[in-house]
Amino acid sequence: MTDTTKHYIDDEEDILYDETPPQEGEIQADESAPQPTAQPTNQKRKNTFWGVMGGSFLEHPWVASNLRLGLVLVFMSIVNIWNGYEAIDQVRQIGRLEEQVRDYRYRALFKASEVTAMSQKLNVEKAIQEQNLALTLSQVPPYILYRPTGSTDKKK
Repeated sequence: MTDTTKHYIDDEEDILYDETPPQEGEIQADESAPQPTAQPTNQKRKNTFWGVMGGSFLEHPWVASNLRLGLVLVFMSIVNIWNGYEAIDQVRQIGRLEEQVRDYRYRALFKASEVTAMSQKLNVEKAIQEQNLALTLSQVPPYILYRPTGSTDKKK
C-alpha cells in the first residue's frame, strides 16, 4: 500500500495540519472537530529581531506600498539633523565674529588715543628736540578769524 498523503506546508496554515483525503471505508475519528481556518492561532511570528534585520519585513505589502513615504521621511530626518548642526555652526561663527568686532574696537580706541597723545603740544616739542630740527615755537598766538554776522544774512 502506498502513502497517498500530501503534506501542504504554508505560512498561512498550521504546520501540524496535514490535508489527507479520506480513504474509502475509513471513518474520520472526530467528525465534529472544527476545520482549520485561514488564520490559525499557533502561527509563527514573522516580526522577530532576525526577521527585521534580515529584511523580511520589506516583503510585507503595506511596506511595499508605502516605500516612497518611508524614503521621504528618512530624507526629511536627515535634512532636519543637518539643519541642527548648521544652526550650531552659525551660532559659533556669530560668537567668533562678535569677538573680532570687539577686538577691532579696542584696537581703534588704542590707535586714536595714541594719535591724540602724539598731537599734544608737549609731545610735539619732544619730537622736535629728539630729531634735532632747527624749529622753534611761535611766540605769536594764532589768529582767530570771525565771520561777520549781519542782519541781512538772517533773513534767509
